[in-house]
Amino acid sequence: MELSEFYPESCPKFWISSYWMESNKKEELENEMRNLFVADSPVIIEWAEMVRESLNDFSASHESLVETNSQVSVSQVPIQVNDLCRLTIHSREPIIDRKSTFQAFYVDIEQAADAGRFRDQLLENNKIKNATHNMFVSSS
Repeated sequence: MELSEFYPESCPKFWISSYWMESNKKEELENEMRNLFVADSPVIIEWAEMVRESLNDFSASHESLVETNSQVSVSQVPIQVNDLCRLTIHSREPIIDRKSTFQAFYVDIEQAADAGRFRDQLLENNKIKNATHNMFVSSS
């Protein structure tokens, strides 16, 4: 998005670059965004929400597609010992700033493979999985 000195009197220039969105869906979203713009009325937050909703819609449809195509009976899925050992995840109090919530989670790990398990275990929670700005950081 490119804001000019005349915003919000004039519509900002914007473009959507997305590997996951079909070109016709991208064009529809861009048209909806342009149609939402009204001179002298800030629109950036509404646009961001529209893009977030498109991403959530894609995630939900992709998730249901995966579930539909991968119906396997439990007896066919091999269980590994590592899957039975859940990591103990710790968290701090969330920080809330301007309608955004920031939540830190951490875990003590003994080997590099535990970092992947930590990430996978966090992403089992749909609220975390659907968050728009997940960050995973490791420290030594």
